[in-house]
Amino acid sequence: MKKILCVFLISIYSLESKSDICDSPPVAIEFLLAEYVFFGVISDKTYNQDSAYYNLEVEVLHHFKDTKKRPKTVKIKTKNSLPAYKSHFLIFAHQTLDGLVFYTRGSNSNQFQSLNDIPEHLLKILEAGNSIEADSILFDSHTLRNCIFHMKRPSPNDNRDSLIISLEKKTYKHYKKRTYEPFLLTINKSGELEKVIAIRNERYTFRRYYDIILSVFQPLPVIPNALQHDVIEILYRYKTWSPAIFNNQPVKYQVYFEVHFDKNLILKASIFD
Repeated sequence: MKKILCVFLISIYSLESKSDICDSPPVAIEFLLAEYVFFGVISDKTYNQDSAYYNLEVEVLHHFKDTKKRPKTVKIKTKNSLPAYKSHFLIFAHQTLDGLVFYTRGSNSNQFQSLNDIPEHLLKILEAGNSIEADSILFDSHTLRNCIFHMKRPSPNDNRDSLIISLEKKTYKHYKKRTYEPFLLTINKSGELEKVIAIRNERYTFRRYYDIILSVFQPLPVIPNALQHDVIEILYRYKTWSPAIFNNQPVKYQVYFEVHFDKNLILKASIFD
């Protein structure tokens, strides 16, 4: 998030095209998104020049994710160059239009000599992975990191640019040294607006859910100024939103919202993150 929220952990359009230049998502997030999560050994490897994929056959030694099917052998593709035959890998397998794929960059998939070589902190999440619940996560634009394309952000049922239209001719002179004012809106999985806060009046903290950092704001003893009061009052009128959708299910989401000022200190159009 911009400026005031730079402490938060770029949106991309495709895991396939961007996975090699982005940070890995939290393990818990990729566990939820993956078709299979398993440790295995590559038993066959061929290169397809037409599709620029390596076609692999992997013998599964241990499944971490509970699924209806628990195949003993998985045929999977990757664009990343891998060590040769008999390499051992922890694999987060993703279902795509091209079939099952996995990546060694922009993913938590990685090579290990054996199950015992998987770091303890990672193994702990993998072993508890089937208890991870999307309902327990308050998402924001940085929760997913490079998997943001799996999230459909919430949107107000009214035109978002009309949210502050009644204030756009008002002048807030005490903002001479500021160019914007940030807010945060909490939308529940039913699409209902639960809370609006002025970020400058809150103290940022965080908590962890597995390895996911969840942003938490605690109120400071600050009385909202005139602009903050007016914007919060207006935003609370817009109770109904289209909820955020993650992995085909509605989830809770924190929406970042800004109002900006022109050179005459008159409000300009709002911005959503």
